[in-house]
Amino acid sequence: DEVFTQKAFGVAVSIMFCIWFVGFPLSVIIGSWFLKFYVTLDPPSGLTIKDKEWVGAWWMGLLLPGFIMLILSFFMGLFPRQMPAAKRVLEDKIRRGITTATEKQQELGRSIKQLTRDMIPAYRRMLKNKALTAMILGDTFAFFRVAAFSFYPKVYSIMFRMDAREVGSIMGIGHLVGICTGLLAGGILIRIKTWEPRQLQLIFSILSTVSLPFLLGLFIYCPSETYAGVDVHYFTDGFNNTQLQSPSLLSECNSDCSCTTAFHQPVCDSGVTYFSPCHAGCLDVELNDPFSKNSSVHHYTECSCTTTGTAMPGTWDGHAWNLRRNLS
Repeated sequence: DEVFTQKAFGVAVSIMFCIWFVGFPLSVIIGSWFLKFYVTLDPPSGLTIKDKEWVGAWWMGLLLPGFIMLILSFFMGLFPRQMPAAKRVLEDKIRRGITTATEKQQELGRSIKQLTRDMIPAYRRMLKNKALTAMILGDTFAFFRVAAFSFYPKVYSIMFRMDAREVGSIMGIGHLVGICTGLLAGGILIRIKTWEPRQLQLIFSILSTVSLPFLLGLFIYCPSETYAGVDVHYFTDGFNNTQLQSPSLLSECNSDCSCTTAFHQPVCDSGVTYFSPCHAGCLDVELNDPFSKNSSVHHYTECSCTTTGTAMPGTWDGHAWNLRRNLS
């Protein structure tokens, strides 16, 4: 408020928050692009981004923003104590009787010790303002949602069975458009008309109420996979949908395979997902390109725990699985 006039202040704040909030979805978009590279930049043979064991190069997403912040911090340190535009704003405030030149001079001349000592009475006065306290509490809960933003890609990837790169791109672009549109529209709306505080509170309440039904979208998700030994019995144990009394990934068909649960590599067949090819009792594998050492897996064969004796890599996703099998 020392650099912008009261009329331009709303637009300036909306642009500032827009740039700030854009950082969250933009980081997701950039991070999702880096996730297509393996964490060591040299993935193991046969491992692709579709595999559960794939770990993206998350550290690359820290280098670029960190370098940019380092450069910007240097230039911000060169800012003067008072910006040139502040003089014009101060003259306007003096002319309107909001402050005086003496008060401003005393404010600029205060030491750090004086500023620290004056903070406690200032905070005490602000806490007595009920409207301001309510707004601060509202912003606090809003920032809880922002803080959870980093967990959204993982949650959405599980709910809709997409890899983190795809989720990051879709979610980042959606939030980018919504945040920029909302903040800039609010700033322009404040600039073109003088609003009373009650009117602004009413607009905020209406928009918040309108957005509530969209939260129901959280209840839309793909059904969870049906795991053999966890949700249904193994085929060799009497394949049925009755609830298991004591879930176990081991069965008669894979008891001699010495399967481990250290690595989750799901395969599927006939609507059922198995924890790994070992748990499906698979003994052989067919590659997409048998002559390439980096070839990905096409399907597994000689599987003693599946109904067809074969298994496809990945979890069961109905139409997508059938499409891949028909194209094979």
